[in-house]
Amino acid sequence: MSNHETTQSDGYRWVMLVLYCLMSLGIWTSWFAQAPLLEGYWGEVFKIGAATSNLLLSLPGLVAIFLGISTGRWVDTVGVRKMLSFGALLAVLGFGLRPLFISSFVTQAVLTTIAGYGLAILTACLPPTMLSWFGHEQGHTFIGIGAASYFIGGGLGIIITANLVGAPPWTPEKVASAFWVWSILMLVVAVLWWLFARDKAAPGAVEQLSFAAEFKNVMSTPSAWINPFLAIFNAGTTVYVMG
Repeated sequence: MSNHETTQSDGYRWVMLVLYCLMSLGIWTSWFAQAPLLEGYWGEVFKIGAATSNLLLSLPGLVAIFLGISTGRWVDTVGVRKMLSFGALLAVLGFGLRPLFISSFVTQAVLTTIAGYGLAILTACLPPTMLSWFGHEQGHTFIGIGAASYFIGGGLGIIITANLVGAPPWTPEKVASAFWVWSILMLVVAVLWWLFARDKAAPGAVEQLSFAAEFKNVMSTPSAWINPFLAIFNAGTTVYVMG
């Protein structure tokens, strides 16, 4: 690779960081947009019990848990750009179609499950994206930045949706209007990824670090200590908004 190509590649890593974080924000805000609605909308309007309505938050996580290992294998085989392009498509379909079925809890659950595999792909693509573009010396810091965007997206999804729908009672029309915001956002960030995302050309053999060395690198980065506080903030925001 020439010096000019190397410089271009080094500069494009910032584009990839922004694209990944935008994708993360799009998926996580859309996912947690349901949080303020579980009791006041699904519970009050459609008489859905709390244990059932909470599936709209837990289903994407369950999909990511059960399919995490196989998804990671697919990322290794297919590559980050193609896999996350597919994940973006699933998120656009799953989250983007919600306003059209705002009165059907079952359809919402199915769409949320479809989008949930996009979440699994997003998570599996985080380490290879940052390590390939920023290397082992800096990659863990940017993995932390990518992970932080998850918590920020979740918190924003709750806060903004609560403000979009306003005070109860909530009608299907009012909730659909709020969900269209997330549908459009998800489509925009997906198109940006489809147009501008790249895979980093492999530079050749990379030194494999031991688990102990990897763990030391991770824990030496500020993100290893910041992310737990962001997670606590996200959980606290959820509890506060939902009462």
